[in-house]
Amino acid sequence: MFSVVIPVYNHRRYLERALLSALRSHLVSEVLVVDDGSCDGSSDLLRHLSNVFGPRIVDLTTEGEGNKGAHYRLNQLIETARSEWIAVLNSDDEFVSGRFDMIKALVRANRSDFISGSLLICDEHDRLIGTKRGIVDPEYPIPQRPDRDRRAFFAREMLVLLCNQNFIATTSNMAFRKSLFRQVGGFRDYRYVHDWDFALRACVTGRCLFTYNPLTIYRAHCANTIKEPSSHVDGEVVRLFARFLNDFPELERDEQIREALESNRHLGRYCPPVNTNGQYSRIIAVDSTPSGGPSAVSIQHSAGKDQLVHLAAMERPLPVRALNNAALALVAAPYDFMLVSETLDEPPIVALSSLSDNVLMNERARQFFLEGKTPQIPMRGRIIRNVPQLDARTRIVELTSLTGFQNARLEGATVTIPGLTDGSGCARVSQCEVTLRMPMRSGEKPLCFVLPIFLAVGGVERNMVEVLRILRADYDFVIVTSERLAKHQGSLHHQLDDLQIPVLDLGEAAEPARHLLIIDLLRRHFRPDLVWICNGSPWLADNADRIRRVFANIPIVDQQVYDTEHGWINRYRERGIQSFDRFIATTRKIMNKFVSDIGIPANRIDLIYSSIDSQKLALKKGDQELERSLRQDAGMPLDARIYAFIGRLTAQKRPLEYLGLAKRAANHGLRDQFLIVGDGELRAACEAYIEREELRNVRMIRYCEDLSTIVNMMDGLIITSEFEGLPIALLEVLALGKPAMATNVGDIDVILSEHGSGLIAPLDGGSEALWEVFQQWRTDLRAYRQNAEAHAADIRERFSNVNIAAQYRASWMAAIKHVRGERVG
Repeated sequence: MFSVVIPVYNHRRYLERALLSALRSHLVSEVLVVDDGSCDGSSDLLRHLSNVFGPRIVDLTTEGEGNKGAHYRLNQLIETARSEWIAVLNSDDEFVSGRFDMIKALVRANRSDFISGSLLICDEHDRLIGTKRGIVDPEYPIPQRPDRDRRAFFAREMLVLLCNQNFIATTSNMAFRKSLFRQVGGFRDYRYVHDWDFALRACVTGRCLFTYNPLTIYRAHCANTIKEPSSHVDGEVVRLFARFLNDFPELERDEQIREALESNRHLGRYCPPVNTNGQYSRIIAVDSTPSGGPSAVSIQHSAGKDQLVHLAAMERPLPVRALNNAALALVAAPYDFMLVSETLDEPPIVALSSLSDNVLMNERARQFFLEGKTPQIPMRGRIIRNVPQLDARTRIVELTSLTGFQNARLEGATVTIPGLTDGSGCARVSQCEVTLRMPMRSGEKPLCFVLPIFLAVGGVERNMVEVLRILRADYDFVIVTSERLAKHQGSLHHQLDDLQIPVLDLGEAAEPARHLLIIDLLRRHFRPDLVWICNGSPWLADNADRIRRVFANIPIVDQQVYDTEHGWINRYRERGIQSFDRFIATTRKIMNKFVSDIGIPANRIDLIYSSIDSQKLALKKGDQELERSLRQDAGMPLDARIYAFIGRLTAQKRPLEYLGLAKRAANHGLRDQFLIVGDGELRAACEAYIEREELRNVRMIRYCEDLSTIVNMMDGLIITSEFEGLPIALLEVLALGKPAMATNVGDIDVILSEHGSGLIAPLDGGSEALWEVFQQWRTDLRAYRQNAEAHAADIRERFSNVNIAAQYRASWMAAIKHVRGERVG
């Protein structure tokens, strides 16, 4: 006997026909139904039909449960079902007459656990409009052409074809044993491909059969879930196959399956496992020996042991971060030496105390650098930048001015020193297992990989540091950056060092082509429970599907978008990024874009604003006396208004527009003063503008560790950006009771309008509109300042790092529970 399970969602129009098609077979012992939060009256019709047809219909609907998804309802219904065999029917489809007799005969003949067949297709008016014979009517050409004369196909053949496309097409085309359902683990939480996933796992686990006989009438109409215009569909396919292949790694040794995966159009590109040849080595990074001997980085592989030793002449130990990056560099390529440069200047500029203090070297390099013995074959080394500088003994020099480097060839961060003859150094180590000397797990805390693009001095990075500062009591963290920092961007590495959170810089350790290998090795080493991508990079976007494969069963929470038109939002329709598990929107506009335009399911998105250290800011909030004192100390006029631009000097922030305001103010005889606090690639352009226009009302400050000293002496913040999310600088200014004026970007208008603490300028109005709004804002500045003062405590409470960190914790836990197959209730 069969139990038919029907999850219902907004299909009132088709529901009665679906139920009748199941009830007409004497082999169906029960029809279990549940409404999944319909808003078209489907639940009322279910109650009526269950009264009409009596006990064969079991309605499991619970009022007020809402929409939980097809996968959840299927699992609920099947667990309740009493029969050995289960037949799924979507509430807009129908069963073909005689299908259960056909299935019974096939099971008896083949001892099957899972049956599917061809489909008849009807339209919304119940007219038959076609057929889909599964394997012989593929969505697109398949690499292995099936034999059209065969009557049935079995698990092995079905599996190969399912690795290429979902020819089964719908859960309505499935009948299976309840025991197989439990072996497979039920239906997983996919909106679009839960049927495909289940069929793949069924073919690996049980005895499956596909028949050309039509078993189901599939209804094609405008509200079919698969017709939703969502970029998330193929993203789910990438996530599905990453997890499926991770659970059954032996399948990829099959040539036919690999061929099917390579031509799977929904998958995009097939990403094989990072490690394929099984050759492993062991990397060890050691900050110091127990006896106080030299620090070392060593590599152990089948050919023996090569060791890079740090022979500090002045007892000047290298930082653990530099040693760990050196260890990762050895994973990527064989090196004879590593030069740790204490500056963000790019080679050939380096900063060091001495070769013995700053160079890790093997025996061959030691003989060359310290004894003057020319190597027989060329030596290779790498420059690893590590800031801040260790002490006052550091000096900045050209690489070729150092002893032994006069004839060195430089390619990026790789240095080659010629030998007496041509030749290659030690053999490349293609696979390595890494053991790093750094904090691991603290008790039972989950470990989170944090993947920012870099650790520059910026709002995104500062928010990340605040979140980690609060949540380190609940999580262990490892930060893995992917791009090299530019000097003008500054560095927040020291803040993570203070928090004792390890940072690994892929851009320092290796070229991009080797980053994925290193990330996979770090995954093996640390065994993270979670990945948080808090700012993207071109490399990460290009390799998102490969990163998904590396972290197949590890939840990935993505937070790369900070504007609805510019930046990473333009990569978000790509299936690799859409394969991630959860998404954080940093503004309401971004959240709306995710849902309405890109098609990310709303239950996978969290709206989380930036955070500020409210406790610290509350202690630093000033008054008129402090404002006067700070102005005197800074040599600023006591009776003039002072405004500030705070941020990176980049094209996005448009600092030249800000300087245009300063110029107009001066031309109108205003005594207002304009500060620029920040650094960036437009610094030289800003300095040239100030000099050319002879602006004596502008002062530039490259960097300020404590922004409260600036905010407490100024009258207001001016933001001229082309795009933003919700800048931390704005929140800090408002938290200290000062108003702002900004272009209409991100959610700035939302916050300023809520509290009446500033004014918005149209982004498309040009410099004239900006000047007009500035004049209006300046005229009403006292009122805006009073409002900002009155709501400063509200801002500190709403955006406090404690409150925002709690929202991140909730988002991460939702992702972890989802991947573990648990529902967040």
